[in-house]
Amino acid sequence: MSYFECQTKQLASRYFALPLVELASQRGVHADVILKGSKLFYTDLHANPTFISYEQFETIVSNLVSQASCQEVSFIYGQYLLNTLISHHAELLFNCHNIQQLLKVLLLKGLDILPFYHIRKLQTETSCHLLFSPAIAEGKPAVTRFLCETMASLCCGYLKWRSPETTLTLQFPYTKPKQVAQYLSHMHLAYSFDHSDFAVVMSNQALAQQQIGTFPYLVARQLKALPSPQRGFLAQLHRLQLKYPKYHSEQIAEMMGMSAATFKRKLKLHQTTFINEKDRLHRQQAMFYVTEQGYSNEQIATALQFSDITNFRRAFKRWTGLTPSYFRKI
Repeated sequence: MSYFECQTKQLASRYFALPLVELASQRGVHADVILKGSKLFYTDLHANPTFISYEQFETIVSNLVSQASCQEVSFIYGQYLLNTLISHHAELLFNCHNIQQLLKVLLLKGLDILPFYHIRKLQTETSCHLLFSPAIAEGKPAVTRFLCETMASLCCGYLKWRSPETTLTLQFPYTKPKQVAQYLSHMHLAYSFDHSDFAVVMSNQALAQQQIGTFPYLVARQLKALPSPQRGFLAQLHRLQLKYPKYHSEQIAEMMGMSAATFKRKLKLHQTTFINEKDRLHRQQAMFYVTEQGYSNEQIATALQFSDITNFRRAFKRWTGLTPSYFRKI
């Protein structure tokens, strides 16, 4: 299976880069400022087809968020992306019977529809947690916040249009920002801050709730015809780490078709390490067990295959900076 890396040029510049430059221009920021360091010129963005890499996209976003006049562009950008998805994937996106079927579409068309994140679903008897992890590379904090706000805006717009009765909560992986008024003006869904991951939380009933005016047979027909999904570098790594939790980096490297040395170099290029990504997956599962399932330390240590409770506690403190008991109290 092929996968995309941070330097792979697979993002259409007209859809992912050009609107950011134009939104900044509307706020008085010259295109050259936004494109600085990306090795792109404004005229490049208009060419069709021209593709950019995640690395170039991250440079553009970093330049954008550094401008005081562009603080709320992320929310507007989310609405723009929603309109773009409508124009290119309407038959798939807007004929899904429910959100459960929509998730299957995102799994198979992820890099076309949702290129920056991949989704991991964790469920209790009553609720569903959709955890968003970076699909291609680990982002800088400012870029991560920008993309979280973009995804939140896109999510709000989609539900308002297709399933207005659906209620859910958005969880952001950073502290409450000073510009919180932007969240009030751009989002109609409930949200909270200081979580370990960006997540969408809803009831299982909402997950299965039928969307209005759909023709699900159109989606089912297309899903059968789709090839195996292509994934980002980190999405592929996470898939293998979840499937083979006992495998070492050398074994995963072999499965990804490279030597251990090349694998280590590529992880560094994507701003992470093998242990960091393994810790991310363990942290997600452990936090879910603590906050949603009410598991004891013993139960979590067993579920995550730790040798003893002490090692689990140390690992949890490393992942979150806090103890499991702290999260049980809040």
